[in-house]
Amino acid sequence: MFFPYPRLKEAFEAYIYSTIKSFIAENNLGKLQKVRTLIAENSVIKTFLKENAKFIVNENNFNLFLDQNLPHFLWYLEVYLQNLNGILAFSADPTKHIFTVYSPFFDFTALLTKPLGILSCY
Repeated sequence: MFFPYPRLKEAFEAYIYSTIKSFIAENNLGKLQKVRTLIAENSVIKTFLKENAKFIVNENNFNLFLDQNLPHFLWYLEVYLQNLNGILAFSADPTKHIFTVYSPFFDFTALLTKPLGILSCY
């Protein structure tokens, strides 16, 4: 069963505002400017994040994410912030994996230097 976009958006807003709003404030990262949501192949997301993440929040969970067999396609979200030369990236499972039973999001945040290329996504 695939997790539809309207439910993802609701969950994302709850996740962002409850989980990382304090992180943004503590690190003076500015305000949410815009959000980009894509469906991308999990191997593309994993490779991209490994190569382009300059900082990971919950690195142990990130390593679990990298090591797991996951559904072929995942939701991938990028949050652009005011006053920041970078992007916060999140990944969500559209099928409720064992690690995403209570929330569709894998419990890590990556700070990136560049966005995921659209041509890398399917």
